[in-house]
Amino acid sequence: MASALPSQFLINEFFISQYIETVEEHFSSMFPNVETDTAIYVDTIDTIHRAIPILGRSNAAYHDIEHTFYVFSCGLEIIRGKHIIEGNISLEDWCHFVIGLLLHDVGYIRNILESDNDKIQTIDMDGKTIKLTDEDTDAVLTNYHVFRGQAFAKQFLINYKTIDLDKINKLIAGTTFPIPEDFSPEEFAHLVQAADLIGQMGELYYTSKIAALYDEFKENKTTEKLNLNSPADLLSTYPSFFWHVVHPNVKDVFKYLEAHEAGKLWLTSLVNQVFAQENISILGGKSKRLFQELVRAKQFAVNHDERLALITEILMKYFNCQIGHVYSMNKTGDKIESSGIWRVTSEEFEDFKKVTQSLRFSKGMGMPGHAWETREVQWISDLGQRDPKEFPRATACKKLGIKFAFGIPILSGGTCRDVLEIFSQKSISPTKSDEMFIKMIANAIND
Repeated sequence: MASALPSQFLINEFFISQYIETVEEHFSSMFPNVETDTAIYVDTIDTIHRAIPILGRSNAAYHDIEHTFYVFSCGLEIIRGKHIIEGNISLEDWCHFVIGLLLHDVGYIRNILESDNDKIQTIDMDGKTIKLTDEDTDAVLTNYHVFRGQAFAKQFLINYKTIDLDKINKLIAGTTFPIPEDFSPEEFAHLVQAADLIGQMGELYYTSKIAALYDEFKENKTTEKLNLNSPADLLSTYPSFFWHVVHPNVKDVFKYLEAHEAGKLWLTSLVNQVFAQENISILGGKSKRLFQELVRAKQFAVNHDERLALITEILMKYFNCQIGHVYSMNKTGDKIESSGIWRVTSEEFEDFKKVTQSLRFSKGMGMPGHAWETREVQWISDLGQRDPKEFPRATACKKLGIKFAFGIPILSGGTCRDVLEIFSQKSISPTKSDEMFIKMIANAIND
């Protein structure tokens, strides 16, 4: 039976459940010996229930409840990593951090302050106001969102005896942007700042939302300041903005994300999107889709083997090849052997599979051994003509008409543990551009 509730209520209920489930999982992981009826935790959960309907009112094209959730999720992974490394996060600091993330952009939303009146919005502590037009979205309040967020927190949190308003104000101040040259936020405010930047730029579909962000920039006159004339112009600034603005301010936080798997996913998505945008000028439409698929495979694979299998299948389809396979380092670390990960287009390659699975390569031996030793992409254009003593599968390749192959070393934490190999019956002689493109693929695949 269909619900009688209006759709907006259903959306709010969905986000409440997402936020609450995320907080509960992190709470139980970080504070396993703390009861859930502890006063400050109860108050934190209550703020989520009360804040979601307000966050859901935003009509800004980009800075909405979904954006807040990504920042919220990223921030919790950051503080989890800090807890893993340093072990000094108190429940009080964690709960304040959760609320700071929750309210970090609430200042974008109109009519949240007691002094707001329909289209009249308060923008500073002296009571100065601006009047919104019928065409304005909440993005018009961008430049005032920190003050408005702090003012909202004061009235929203007034009845919670466990919550320190001064701490919340400092956390919200961490989202000040553009970042002032002399800006030195306190420890946890800096983590909110990092979550805001990484949670935005590391979101898997961030580049697909550039048009929405551009609309906000146009509305608040940022496009004029940055000389941007289209969403494509904004997207083209992505790598430069990351390296010159984001990276210097958040690089010290990367170690917290690197401390656990969920955090690594944020870094992987961030780095791969920056990489893809840096090289977009030499990528065609099909190539761009390839990189998007590779990033998503890394992001959503449930384990290492599934990730390798997905990447193998993606590359086989892209290059229209017949065989894909992965070699992995053995337990003693002195050889690589078949991982059992295979993708083949026909049963005629069964003999090739049997030969491959019987072989173990030392460093420098065969194409897989060369890729493992050098940690660089290897390719062979005339497989059937190679000396079987140096390339043990040359005879099988000649019999099956396999002419071309390349091997990509898969790195994890700087160590090569796997080599992904692709074989084709087409005769290919890679150009310099082809070689560079395959190296780009290797960089996108590796951590």
